[in-house]
Amino acid sequence: MHGEPAKAQTNLITDPGFNIFAKTSGGTVVPTVSFGYGTNSETSSAAYSLVGWASTGYNFAFLPQTLGVASSITAIGAGGKLSLWSQTTGSTTSANTFTNEYVNNGTTFNFIANDGDYSVGATTQTISGLTPGKQYTLSFAWAAAQQSGFSGAIAEDWTVSLGSQTFETPTITLASESFSGWSVSTFVFTASASSEVLSFLAYGSAQLPPFMLLADPTLTAQVPEPASITGLLSGIVGMLGLGRWRRGKAKGAKAAA
Repeated sequence: MHGEPAKAQTNLITDPGFNIFAKTSGGTVVPTVSFGYGTNSETSSAAYSLVGWASTGYNFAFLPQTLGVASSITAIGAGGKLSLWSQTTGSTTSANTFTNEYVNNGTTFNFIANDGDYSVGATTQTISGLTPGKQYTLSFAWAAAQQSGFSGAIAEDWTVSLGSQTFETPTITLASESFSGWSVSTFVFTASASSEVLSFLAYGSAQLPPFMLLADPTLTAQVPEPASITGLLSGIVGMLGLGRWRRGKAKGAKAAA
């Protein structure tokens, strides 16, 4: 007997692709501006806010797929335009294969870049619909980079939190004007409340300046594996059988008496 195909788990993160954004131009500013302004080919009052996300530091949203404005705007953030050392910015490091995009299985993703040394602040989102005591798996792509126009070796990593629980990615020691390449990390959190804050905070060891990149985050509830369910059912059946055997033995002893 064949069971039904396993259903894909629901991603609890709003806009994990960083591609749902609000923009105004002229003198009106978005009420909640999470990443700031574009200042190249746009007026300084063109404000951007990613839906569901908040930012309190010198952080930027790289939106190559959905920005819909002049290509000369490399990123939108707290200080306007920003670019990172890459093939497109002329890094002197021959091993730098970064193209200001994250590509996975042929799909290109937008990403977030947080400064880990200057005006440090987290990129956050409040996650609702959690079940206290239940475990959730967080998976995301990340990388280390450096702002173009600066040079020098740096060390950097991500500190990732859900509520009061915190994990860290490995620390990357990055050569001057280079790019680490993308990695994927997975952490398992246990919810302590129905609503908790998911936080990504960058750390950098030198003012050169270091940027940590984040793409394609996924937060899903864990489900018991089929083997675990089978083992649990087998245990229950075994206990029921043991109970019947004990009752039958007791009856036999009484009859013999």
